[in-house]
Amino acid sequence: MKGPHGPGVSKLNSEDLLLAVEQLADIVVITDIDGRIEYVNPVFESVTGYSSAEVLGQHTRVLKAGDQSEEFYQELWSTLLSGTTWRGNFHNRRKDGTFFWEAATITPVRDGAGKLVRFIAVKEDITDRLNAEVLLRESEGLLDRTGHVAGVGGWEFDTATMTPRWSRETRRIHEVDDDLTPNLEAAIAFYPPEGRPIIQRVVQEAIVNGTPWDVEVPFVTAKGRHLWVRVVGQAEQSGGKTVRVTGTTQDITPRHKVEEELAREHKRLQNVILAGSLGTWDWNVQTGETDANERWFEMLGYRKVELPISTLEGFFQRIHPDDVLRIRQVLDEHFAGKIPLFEFQFRMLHKDGRWVWIRATGNIISWTYDGKPLMVYGANTDITADKMREEQLEEANRQLEDAIQRAESANRAKSDFLANMSHEIRTPLNAIIGMTELLRFNPSGADAEDCVETIHESGSTLLSLINDILDLSKIE
Repeated sequence: MKGPHGPGVSKLNSEDLLLAVEQLADIVVITDIDGRIEYVNPVFESVTGYSSAEVLGQHTRVLKAGDQSEEFYQELWSTLLSGTTWRGNFHNRRKDGTFFWEAATITPVRDGAGKLVRFIAVKEDITDRLNAEVLLRESEGLLDRTGHVAGVGGWEFDTATMTPRWSRETRRIHEVDDDLTPNLEAAIAFYPPEGRPIIQRVVQEAIVNGTPWDVEVPFVTAKGRHLWVRVVGQAEQSGGKTVRVTGTTQDITPRHKVEEELAREHKRLQNVILAGSLGTWDWNVQTGETDANERWFEMLGYRKVELPISTLEGFFQRIHPDDVLRIRQVLDEHFAGKIPLFEFQFRMLHKDGRWVWIRATGNIISWTYDGKPLMVYGANTDITADKMREEQLEEANRQLEDAIQRAESANRAKSDFLANMSHEIRTPLNAIIGMTELLRFNPSGADAEDCVETIHESGSTLLSLINDILDLSKIE
């Protein structure tokens, strides 16, 4: 009897067997011992695109894609011709030129005398499965690479076995071998005493209540390195019970170190601000929003809650009108890059109505993506006491300058007076000396009486000058 898909069907023993082969979900190919096709089932036609009429009598190489080695086919034929079943995968080509993969089992068939007469191949199209496996491997590879870049490892365990499964990055974080399969107790043991109770608690809550968690805890690797890790977990429930817990472990040690350093730096800055009595403030240039610390308000006699200032204009409303323009000019110069830091002194209105002097310093700390000033940070210092001392010193300097000028004027007057007195004193003295000389040589001469009179007048004049000098000395 001859079947619809090949001349060899008549040698099969029953119509029922043929019918079963025709309805198999797998590909069935029967060849002679040289590999020429004697029979194909309908699945072969639908998978390859060839009709039975096109391939009957053809060698099976009509399907070859051409990328499997000669050694591969030599081993296949050596196995079959030895009478042994062969199992393996073929990479073949369809009639339309597209490629597909087949998982094949080829069994030798012997006649009654034990002679090899044909081969029966049962094959499954595994193209989709292999493609899915490739995609899975690529996804796993991508996950592994991105996990390594981010320092994030994946893990899970089901509550029936409580045995964790770790990704490669999780093992790398733990610094263990790739083939290690830890139990849950051993996995939790990587957390030191200060972190272990936290992990035990969140795992227990996830198992009992399905509660997710996200914690950051210390961690010690198998090699003894101390890290900080972020552990995130989520429960998968069925029928109200947790059946699986899945999560990630991320090495956050670099970030944690930065945060610790920032915390220390913040503490140092707070100490500096407190020690220096600095009123700090920040200003969003683009929105106008401002904020300041408590000390800034204390300089004006307020508590922060008493004086709601949230914009720059609110600041300027308390600045002395004569100082506003100068402040804006300095800020414009800073924004233009002409000065790296700004500094200005100005007056602000105190709660009690007086003006206090403030010195402000600061700079831009961030910019918008298009190069505009974004955030400005500054610090204010109350310099009112310094300004009062400066004013007192300036007043003292003015008084000293006036005293110096008066003293210099008095010295000049004294010099003028002494020069004049020198002339006034010499005149009567010269008269006295001259008349005395005349009297000495001619005491009884006709001019003796005139000489005596001149001497008397000159002496009186000299006495008057001396009295004036004495009176002036008393006044000084």
